[in-house]
Amino acid sequence: MTIERDISAIRRLYDEITDVLSMEQAARDRVVPKVSAWTPAEQIAHVSKANRWVLSSLVAILTRGKEFAESGKPTATGRFVLGTGFIPRGIGRAPSAALPDTPVNIDRLRDTIETQVRHLDTIDAERHQVARSQQQFRHPVFGFLTPRQWIRFVHVHTKHHMKIVRDILSES
Repeated sequence: MTIERDISAIRRLYDEITDVLSMEQAARDRVVPKVSAWTPAEQIAHVSKANRWVLSSLVAILTRGKEFAESGKPTATGRFVLGTGFIPRGIGRAPSAALPDTPVNIDRLRDTIETQVRHLDTIDAERHQVARSQQQFRHPVFGFLTPRQWIRFVHVHTKHHMKIVRDILSES
């Protein structure tokens, strides 16, 4: 998948996130244990915490020349997930820094999502630089990723959690 397609897919997912955050509180706070212990709002809060760091780091590379002095390779798990675009359910565990706050503050979450969309605009405008950059920074499970791979991660990870949100919302 090209960086353009990943960015376009991320934009569509963020539109969907915005729609979910506009739903009634009962829908956003619904728990369906056979699908997930987290509510749709908590799924989105988790995604926003993970993406906030990634997107702001990429913007810092692009606009302020931030450099990461790390190097390495993606792990086998990272290569699998980024290559297939699929994260198996129920296996991974979110690091404590990416756990959703409970209760989720919807207004703050909306603001965070809006900021991330602006970051995505900046990244999109410089997507060719992102695609060429060989800088790396480390994901706790997927290993060392380049900016291009981080964009792929944002797409795959957000898609994974939004599928869970859709499954929760579709349960009767």
